[in-house]
Amino acid sequence: MSGMMPQPLVALPAELAAVPAETLQQGDAQPGLYGTIPDLLLVQLLRSARIHLRNAGLPPRRRRHTDCSTPNSAAQGFLFNYTNAALSELGVPAAAIPAGRIAAAVTAVCSRMIGLGAPAPRAGASPAVAAAAQQLLATRGGGAPATPVDARLEWKHSCLHWGCNLEDCQLCKNNALKVCDEASVFDGQYWVRDDGKGGQVVRAKCGADVFVQAVDRASNTAVYVPDVKIKLYVISGTAAVPSMYEDPAALFLDDEGNPLVSVSGATPEADGGIPLDATQDERLGPVARIPEIQFLNKNSKFKVDGRTFKAFRLLARAVRRDPSSGIDLPLTQLESEPFKVTTKKGYDGCRKAEYLYAKEVMTDKTFASLGETTINNLKLTFDGCETVEDLLGLVKRAEEDPKVEGALRDVLNMSRDAAKWKNLTRILQDKCARVV
Repeated sequence: MSGMMPQPLVALPAELAAVPAETLQQGDAQPGLYGTIPDLLLVQLLRSARIHLRNAGLPPRRRRHTDCSTPNSAAQGFLFNYTNAALSELGVPAAAIPAGRIAAAVTAVCSRMIGLGAPAPRAGASPAVAAAAQQLLATRGGGAPATPVDARLEWKHSCLHWGCNLEDCQLCKNNALKVCDEASVFDGQYWVRDDGKGGQVVRAKCGADVFVQAVDRASNTAVYVPDVKIKLYVISGTAAVPSMYEDPAALFLDDEGNPLVSVSGATPEADGGIPLDATQDERLGPVARIPEIQFLNKNSKFKVDGRTFKAFRLLARAVRRDPSSGIDLPLTQLESEPFKVTTKKGYDGCRKAEYLYAKEVMTDKTFASLGETTINNLKLTFDGCETVEDLLGLVKRAEEDPKVEGALRDVLNMSRDAAKWKNLTRILQDKCARVV
């Protein structure tokens, strides 16, 4: 009997029995009762694993985490290893079903299996599954289960601007340096040098450092869990945001192997994630600080698989390392609003101030040359326009004299465009702030 083949781990369901072996092993997307072939495999394998655990002594009623004889993390490790071993026995390559999808399915299953007894290795099981079950047995009663985490992530920063940010406050409404909105902390655009040797550090709109904070959903207070790690990814800003259980599709290296960002004091991991260091902030409490990140290429030039990107996002994800399988299991995540990365020239050209300062020197060539054209064409005793306040005075004078208005609109090429002239006068009168 020594030459007897090991008993198969699972019996394929009817939906898979009719699929050719080569198609099954390639993991091609084929519709079925539960979805694609990889999904069908996961459903059947995890179902088999749950039966394996139940036969080993699953309690009839669910128990609380504190009553569980086997740590939940150990159960997750067993399910992960069991599924991998079963896939290997079926001849399914690792590329057909990524480890992230398996980890996501395992997390979902374990969330519905609170109290578990440790199973013994099944007779005839393959060595890999026997080792997984033995590992689970060794953890029974050995230490307290991992602390349950039910938290969300939030962007936090100590805003450098002052104000109440109330909608009915006229002082804050007319303040050019507005208090940042916590829902959209990051700026809508960052710049990079033309030579690709650095650029603007990714910070909040006000220039403050940004942190990631875990907040307990029940108490709405900041929490710190020692074995939970927060990682930061740069992802596409136009594609759909990946779910917590999907691969983040991080953007780090382009087609030529050049990095997208430089990170001060941290090294991106194999999946492109940047681990964040936990710290204690005096005002914010326990947080994970985002290091100094500089983009090395603009989004329109960064290419992955031959395609460029219209925008980027930052994705923060909290994970907990499973001790038995070594896989990072996701807990929660948070994404930023999309933002663009362009050159310094393009950045400055798109930064339109919401309010104009009266003493600000005009840089637009059309208005900056009014000092010469007003003398020649308007025939006025006028010193010229150097600041926004000078232009405002000229527009007010034109409103008092229709001839001057007509001549000024001719100089500005607005003689036939009343809408442009009306918009210019409105902006100057409503958006010009005088600083005393």
